[in-house]
Amino acid sequence: MKKIGMIAVVAAAVLSVATGSFAQEAQTMSLTDAKAKISEAVEDPGTMAAILKQLSSEDQVAFLAIVNGAIESMPGSNEEKAAKFLDINTVAVKSANKGNLGNMLAEVFATVPAEALAVVNESFAANLFNRAADPSVVYTDEQFTRIAQAMTDKVAERNAGSADAGARNTFAVLMFVRASNGSPADLANTLTENFDPEVREQARNEWIPAGLESSYDSMLGAADAGEQPDVVATLRISAPQTVDAILADMAAENIGAGATFANAFTDNVQARFADPLTPGAYVLHADGSTSLVPWDPSLSRENAKPVIGEVVIGYKNQTTGSY
Repeated sequence: MKKIGMIAVVAAAVLSVATGSFAQEAQTMSLTDAKAKISEAVEDPGTMAAILKQLSSEDQVAFLAIVNGAIESMPGSNEEKAAKFLDINTVAVKSANKGNLGNMLAEVFATVPAEALAVVNESFAANLFNRAADPSVVYTDEQFTRIAQAMTDKVAERNAGSADAGARNTFAVLMFVRASNGSPADLANTLTENFDPEVREQARNEWIPAGLESSYDSMLGAADAGEQPDVVATLRISAPQTVDAILADMAAENIGAGATFANAFTDNVQARFADPLTPGAYVLHADGSTSLVPWDPSLSRENAKPVIGEVVIGYKNQTTGSY
């Protein structure tokens, strides 16, 4: 039989109920106990991850700020310290409790020294939040812009009142512009629209074009920051940076569980799956009926292609993809 080409994917996991800005997660370690392990966390990203997974969402953010402060006070070259910031903050955002990824990312752009953000923004854009990192997921420009806008707004809120807020917020914008792979072309203008007029013009006309060429001197000078570390040298001494796409988690956090995304079947699917789904492979048949079939994560999607009249629904926390 002929195989269908387009799939619609909806978020299958129920998001945690949030109180204030933080999702409620089981806490097995207090912040006080975590502070006693700062040295171990700074030295070993694996220990940092293990500690974070035992903290409440609010304490995760507080502990990340403390650890970044500890790294900043350490001796070392720009490259050595930038590598440490990259390693620790990479595991920090990857270890965020469900619903807390945005808060953790905002803390990165608020507490990592501006000069180290020159490396962090490039690595995060390539390895964590790139819209093409997971080939089974396709984000429309509108979806990606919504995610990026929500996150850069959160970063700006966290940095409000800081003397170097303009530069820090621009680093966050740069990360998403890089991660967009050039589309939409006006993303930088969209994400800087709410900047103060003077900062907006400088960001659009100087900082972002230069930053996309890995030149940050002007932005770092405006932030009264340290010298730009050598990106190549920093990556050489940092832990191996592997692609671990977590943009889908950010999409679920900012667009919502159970949301469907644009494709030919969206209207039909939206009506049937408005609520968060049980994880599995939901099938929408040509006659309008639906069924939940067993899903073996070890199966490749190539082997699980649906036949005519069927659309696979509910594969992980993804948006739209195609075979």
